[in-house]
Amino acid sequence: MRWCVAVVMVCALAVPSWAEGRFYYAINRDGSIHVSDMPLSPRFKPFRFTHSVNYIRRVALGMRRKQVSWPQVERLATVAATRYGLDPRLVLAIIDVESGGDAGAVSPAGAQGIMQIMPDTARELDLDAPFDPEANIDAGVRYLRQMFERFGELRLAVAAYNAGPGAVERHGGVPPYPETQTYVHRVLSRLQASR
Repeated sequence: MRWCVAVVMVCALAVPSWAEGRFYYAINRDGSIHVSDMPLSPRFKPFRFTHSVNYIRRVALGMRRKQVSWPQVERLATVAATRYGLDPRLVLAIIDVESGGDAGAVSPAGAQGIMQIMPDTARELDLDAPFDPEANIDAGVRYLRQMFERFGELRLAVAAYNAGPGAVERHGGVPPYPETQTYVHRVLSRLQASR
């Protein structure tokens, strides 16, 4: 795995900018990376040398992490929600929207693990193992509790979980970002359906 990432990084430095988009990559279930000069299936994405190397590395490392079943996710979410005084159904709705329960999930922006915690937020929460399901869920629920304490309202806490508390404060409510508005709607819809 390490040599594969190293080869990709060397290629990124050696290939001129005109070659961008002429290579494609897919990340296999075991974390290995398949690179080709043509998309061999819909899984293959264009390789952008200027910004893809770190993303591919994060995804490949994430996919090698421990996976858990949905019943295990439900148990861990219930324990953490009880610990921090939140509705387990809300926590599960967020997990479902964030990662679908994938402990190795990594977003293009770099959010990691089941509750898709950004590295800066992970540092604030002292989360050293973002791909450990129990640690990730505990930190994510703790962060959600902080958003509730800060904003005192379900919609705003959920919006802050997605866009950050600064964005909610700047806009005086749910930020007008399509991604965040869709996120809040999806989480609240899943929560309502679980009642």
